[in-house]
Amino acid sequence: MKNKKINIDQEVKKTMESIDQIQRVEGNPFLYTRLQEKLRQDAEGDVITTRTRFPIWQFALVVGLLFINGFALMQSGYFDETTETATTSIDEFAEEYALIVNEAEDLEYLSFND
Repeated sequence: MKNKKINIDQEVKKTMESIDQIQRVEGNPFLYTRLQEKLRQDAEGDVITTRTRFPIWQFALVVGLLFINGFALMQSGYFDETTETATTSIDEFAEEYALIVNEAEDLEYLSFND
């Protein structure tokens, strides 16, 4: 058992001595410049392809939305000649909610409550 402990201690000592002799590795001085150039080229390539493709998708999206809106308006009868005018719609709304001034009904209501 003592022999194993001595072997382990010797191995640890050898390992520690080998760590002391490690020298710092010097990198390529042009590595940073090469990386910057590569990133710049990639960025320029992406910008060109994005700019050329993006308006095409925008145009297609706008045309699609206009088509859908036109179809929805046609289905709702918006373009039919029999549509009501704005004043007719307002008059019907006023009648529905009793907003039209009707003097005869008002007089009956007042005379009934007195």
